Amino acid sequence: MTFRNILSNDIGKKIHKKVTLAGWWCNFRNHGGVVFGELRDESGICQLVIEEPKLLDLLTKIPLESVIQVKGIVTLRSEENINNNLLSGAFEVTVHKINILSLSKILPFHINESHLVNEELRLKYRFLDLRNDRQKNILKMRSDLMFYVRQKMRAMDFWEIQTPILTASSPEGAREYVVFSNKSNGKCYVTPQSPQVFKQILMVSSIPRYFQIAPCFRDEDPRKDRAVGEFYQIDFEMSFVNQKDVFKVMNSLITSIFKKFTVNKKIYEFITITHDEAMEKYATDKPDLRNPLFIENCTAFFKNSEFKLFATSIGEGKEVKGIRVDRSKVAKDTTRGDFDRINEIAQKNEKFHLGYVYVENNEYRGPIGKFFTEEMKKNINLKNNECMFFLCDYKVSLTKNCAKALNLICDYFDIREKDTFRFLFVKDFFMFEKNESGKIEFSHNPFSMPHGGMKALLTEDPLTIKAQQYDIVCNGIELSSGAIRNHDPLCLLEAFKIAGYTEEEVYSKFPSLMSGLSYGAPPHGGAAPGFDRILMLLTDSTNVRDVMAFPLSGSGADLLTGAPTYLPIEKIKELNLKLIKESKN
Repeated sequence: MTFRNILSNDIGKKIHKKVTLAGWWCNFRNHGGVVFGELRDESGICQLVIEEPKLLDLLTKIPLESVIQVKGIVTLRSEENINNNLLSGAFEVTVHKINILSLSKILPFHINESHLVNEELRLKYRFLDLRNDRQKNILKMRSDLMFYVRQKMRAMDFWEIQTPILTASSPEGAREYVVFSNKSNGKCYVTPQSPQVFKQILMVSSIPRYFQIAPCFRDEDPRKDRAVGEFYQIDFEMSFVNQKDVFKVMNSLITSIFKKFTVNKKIYEFITITHDEAMEKYATDKPDLRNPLFIENCTAFFKNSEFKLFATSIGEGKEVKGIRVDRSKVAKDTTRGDFDRINEIAQKNEKFHLGYVYVENNEYRGPIGKFFTEEMKKNINLKNNECMFFLCDYKVSLTKNCAKALNLICDYFDIREKDTFRFLFVKDFFMFEKNESGKIEFSHNPFSMPHGGMKALLTEDPLTIKAQQYDIVCNGIELSSGAIRNHDPLCLLEAFKIAGYTEEEVYSKFPSLMSGLSYGAPPHGGAAPGFDRILMLLTDSTNVRDVMAFPLSGSGADLLTGAPTYLPIEKIKELNLKLIKESKN
């Protein structure tokens, strides 16, 4: 019986009744002649009271985290001893019999203090780490979220279909994991970076709406919001749709998830901005709208000004951007010392300079305040008690520094909105870009339909073509990317031609997709919200590995099982592989 069973069966009827409980012996306090112990099971912690002399000595010698079974009598706690923080805080069990089911070794760390130890140790003993309440609650929410997503997608008429895990290589951007088989005679499979090709083939197959909570595999460097190896996404695709149709599904799915799984947090409806707007106002394609600050282009403003430092820099091809702050909305009183301190932090930590001006008693002050003419004051329109920071540099560096400055100023003044989820669609990404060597390549998903279709590919400058591509962003984290797909094989070939691929190369790299599109493909599109990233936000986790049951470490190692490992010589021969250099192991 669990502690929850006792409560659900009417605690009043259980008082002074015999019960049998089993769980992990997790804590005790010896008060001399009586021991108060704690037994943990999946429903929480129950206090045990042990008074019988023969049991006292036994219990104090049982290692913590051993599994025991106890039999005893349920009693109500006195009113002053009720623990409202526990599900079982109103009662305790007076124990008269103990059975040891499994003894534990000495713990490498205390269960409730696993967050204080380094991640490598936690992952090595993940089975212990998962016993603490936070990790267990995250796994429970993960299970609940999966169930809810399936309910929601089925209610919107999506079919759940699994796509292959063993497939052919597809150049989608990230490195792939290679899988050999003893039946493949030296050939290999790869694990999919995404179900991209298969979900488009499903649309060609006349499946109207597909989804799955899909495992994806990418051999790429870790970030706090990106796990090494394996991750999951809510992958979906729809036929005969446009961008608005996909946005409607994503809006319904994402907002309903956050409304169901969050408490005491404000959830805003989606807004839509273009990629150009995002870069111009926030210097990033994944802006955090909890930050009320944004960027203003001040290049023209300073071009012929008396502030020669900026005016000369503009003549050299540099630009000037400004960030306006309303000091009346800052929690603390601000002084010139605060502005100087922000500039010092920018110079020391980020290696760029922030000029500033502020208005106080209707007078322009600060290091460059004296250069503002009446005409400039009128044009910049700074109100009393406002200040403005300025950055000057060439475009690429300026964009990076503006993004850093927005966060630096926001965090210094502590004006980022709290307990809030702000969502947006960022759309109309550039179809192509130039890499460092000057070669044109795809800047986003290569299977996206360009705005203007084949005509745009044939007549416009490739670097100006926008694609029907979009991202979902929440609080500065990219949750999803998606696109209306290029369902016309001739149009797709032309897009790849611009990126430097021959027709033969396209057919050799994507034979199944090109074949399918050649037999009548409907217009289609979709997206793939990141399941782990959504859960990361819902649980206020700072690292995506915390929301996965058995993640790889940051270096890509499975510290629990010891993977990856070297293959034995016998296995290498069985797979028809050639050993280049024998491992010492």
